[in-house]
Amino acid sequence: MNRSEKKEWPDPSMNRRTFMKVSGTLAAWVIGGPLFTKSRLSATPLLVTGENPADAIETAEDIIYSVCQMCHSRCGLRAKVKEGILLKLDGNPYHPNNRDVNGNERPDISPLETDGRLPYDTPPEVAFRSLGRMCLKGQSGIQTLYDPYRIQHPLKRVGPRNSGKWMTISWEQAFSEIAAKINVLIPPSDRDEYINPAIPELGKKRNQLAFAPGRSVEKELSERIWRSGWGTVNSNLDHTSICEATRHVANGLITWDPKGSQNSLGGGRIEGWQPDILGAEFLLFFGANPLEADFPMVGMARNLMQFKRNGGKYVAIDPRFNNTAAKATGVSGQGIPPWIPILPGTDGALAMGMIHWIIENKKYDAQYLRNTDKEAALADGEPTWSDATYLVGKFTDIQGKPFFRYVTAKEAGLSNGVTV
Repeated sequence: MNRSEKKEWPDPSMNRRTFMKVSGTLAAWVIGGPLFTKSRLSATPLLVTGENPADAIETAEDIIYSVCQMCHSRCGLRAKVKEGILLKLDGNPYHPNNRDVNGNERPDISPLETDGRLPYDTPPEVAFRSLGRMCLKGQSGIQTLYDPYRIQHPLKRVGPRNSGKWMTISWEQAFSEIAAKINVLIPPSDRDEYINPAIPELGKKRNQLAFAPGRSVEKELSERIWRSGWGTVNSNLDHTSICEATRHVANGLITWDPKGSQNSLGGGRIEGWQPDILGAEFLLFFGANPLEADFPMVGMARNLMQFKRNGGKYVAIDPRFNNTAAKATGVSGQGIPPWIPILPGTDGALAMGMIHWIIENKKYDAQYLRNTDKEAALADGEPTWSDATYLVGKFTDIQGKPFFRYVTAKEAGLSNGVTV
């Protein structure tokens, strides 16, 4: 094509008057065109469930059901696989995290026509036409499998720190070198000696080995190696310490049993159980953001919105005005705002202030605090309990006046008589 045949846009010969004429004609056609022209496109049905419809060319043989590993929620996963290649990830319609459980409470309507979780006896040749919800992070799981820069083998640093120089080695070499390094740092003959005999609670030198896997999906295996096999209490310094430790600690404290629990020789239940949002009347979120990043985010976010529709009230405490704060209700009749924008790092001060007010104004549940073990709680009709009152003793001062204070470990008969 020579220069004289080349079509250019915009046309340099077009002046303002011509442009206005053309623009007016086009605008009139856009407005009036649909009145005189029959559209060839069928109307797209309105989506009200929050997920895309199933692919019309899919078959039951194309679908594999599994569990998502992109976060700690472990939501259900529906994978579309063609000729051994993963093409698409969606939510598992059988899984309660991906579809509303309440939908199954409508026996007059088929779960295939509602937003409810599919019954487990739904055959795959029927279930493959239904999708569950899945968040964006879950859908991006394909990148974990196919990212060309993913780490597939052990890497050994062969240059100074931050030099970016690494060498691929075998698993056998990695394990051998790690074991040899451990034996040098913590010789086998020293492992049953105390770290510091003057501080016996530090334990033996086996505890000087710490395993920090990040967020491992093989926790049960690593626990058998490092806790049961090696014997260190620092066997799983994972993401929980900065992600959800408060929840696990609270769960353990309100189910504490000195005689042991399902997963502990002496302690409480620390497994990942969640709050009963739909059964609550008031919720207080301290830095939690269930509408964006809590887990299971999809199920918890929908429960929180249903909680609001049921008349529930909640307050968000967070320096950032996130989506959870934007949807918060507050309690207008009591002057409680929906969002409390505290300064970063002052969460503890606010919590201690609330505790102080509760104690000073005697707004605590005294009967609940009297239930110091499982038996007392069951007798009172409570599912949980607290042994917090075990830590408080009644004493008499030199004038014979009774008072209460925290007991020491020695007074409680613990920790080899340490008096603090």
